[in-house]
Amino acid sequence: MSLCPMYGVRETKLGMSMTMFELVPFRVELFLFKPEVIIPEHSHPDVDSFEVYIAGDMDLTIEGVNCVDRQYVIARGPDYVCMSNGGMIRAVRNVRHGGKVNGKFGNGAAFLSIQLWHQKWEDESVAVNWQGVDGSTHG
Repeated sequence: MSLCPMYGVRETKLGMSMTMFELVPFRVELFLFKPEVIIPEHSHPDVDSFEVYIAGDMDLTIEGVNCVDRQYVIARGPDYVCMSNGGMIRAVRNVRHGGKVNGKFGNGAAFLSIQLWHQKWEDESVAVNWQGVDGSTHG
């Protein structure tokens, strides 16, 4: 088991990421984004993942369909804890997904990416195991 201290926090094309855990073939990355960031639709040819919502106001899409119920993004429970923390989407390899950080109140957004790697384990992040519908190769 490794906590990956050699990776630390790194800048991606769209935000920041940090590898929090890895044990081949699994990896967990934390992603942080500034307000108003658009994550273009893309897929990961070698990775299946669950994207787990942590904080912020963001929309996520799978195959072009918004999969976030806006009612719960900012909903608060009786103890003022965000009811959508821990909500997740599944993004299997080669399935298009994307998102937009809406930046409500000037806040960014964060999510955990829990990954199962099928090949190319040497890629340090899903941000470089990337096939954008716009032809991009990094996220």
